[in-house]
Amino acid sequence: MLSLLRFAIPLSALALHALISFCFIFRPDKAAAITVFPLTVWVLAGILLCLLSGLLFKGRFALVVGLIWVVTGVLVADERHGLARLFHEKPEPGPAAPFEGKPVLRCLTLNCKGRSALSSQEILAWKPDIVFLQEQPAPQELSRLVRELFGGEGDFRTTAYCAILSRGRIFQEKRSASQRHLQVKTRFLDGREYHLVALHLLPAVTEVNLFSLDTWRAHYRNRLVRSEQVRTLARERLEFSGGLPCLLGGDFNAPAGDRAMDALNPHFQDAYPLAGTGWPNTFSNQLPLHRIDQLWLTPELRPVRQRTVRTQESDHRMVVLDFLDPREQPQAEPPTAF
Repeated sequence: MLSLLRFAIPLSALALHALISFCFIFRPDKAAAITVFPLTVWVLAGILLCLLSGLLFKGRFALVVGLIWVVTGVLVADERHGLARLFHEKPEPGPAAPFEGKPVLRCLTLNCKGRSALSSQEILAWKPDIVFLQEQPAPQELSRLVRELFGGEGDFRTTAYCAILSRGRIFQEKRSASQRHLQVKTRFLDGREYHLVALHLLPAVTEVNLFSLDTWRAHYRNRLVRSEQVRTLARERLEFSGGLPCLLGGDFNAPAGDRAMDALNPHFQDAYPLAGTGWPNTFSNQLPLHRIDQLWLTPELRPVRQRTVRTQESDHRMVVLDFLDPREQPQAEPPTAF
């Protein structure tokens, strides 16, 4: 019996590895109940099974399977990008520092947890140029925050689910029928224009009983709805953008790499794998296991620094991104001769 258990536990860990690898490589919609958990959670579960077997039976087989799980976590888990750059330059409070001698712009996203006005004070410390908010404060509080951040330069737009604050003047907007995403075009004082997209997608299913078919069906339906929301956003963005460089951010309510984001991949890049440093996950604030708050940008813009910041007033962490705009500033129009 003991001999059987010696192999049964690590074999279970190996079988789990095969199942999880299949689900995360192909991410089928019907396996959304599995991939809604970050890969890191499954890696820890596999390692714990092997540790249990090793402590009880001291078998080499458990050690080998445990190493397979460790290698998977190191090479594949989303968090590896930021941990590999743990000591790289990162955004700091205050105005964004130049990068390689060039001025940068700063963007951040934060779910404010039920429109808490107190979150505004945390945002002010980072002196952003662009802000994406979800569960944001009331419009009058947003107006005050814009004045404090940008003086007389800034502008904002808001829906029931998300908001955009910009150092530049907003000259065009498009609201989705669901109000789950909002698009604007903004023009900064130097003449540069940007297309900004804020989103707050359908909340995730919280049921985790994987022994219930209802759980699997609920996660499957939830994935399909969120995927359709992103496809709609991607289609409307192309119609609205006018070829402007675009930043997109908000609460995806889905972990990094989720298939719901597939419609973004041809046109956007997730900033974190390119510039993130440190532990990237944003939910929950106290125990961050999910990177559901994300910032994406089109290839014309270069992300150079990104970090996730613990907050005091929200149940989400805040994501701060510094980026370069390599475009030349528009030439000022010559004065009219009289």
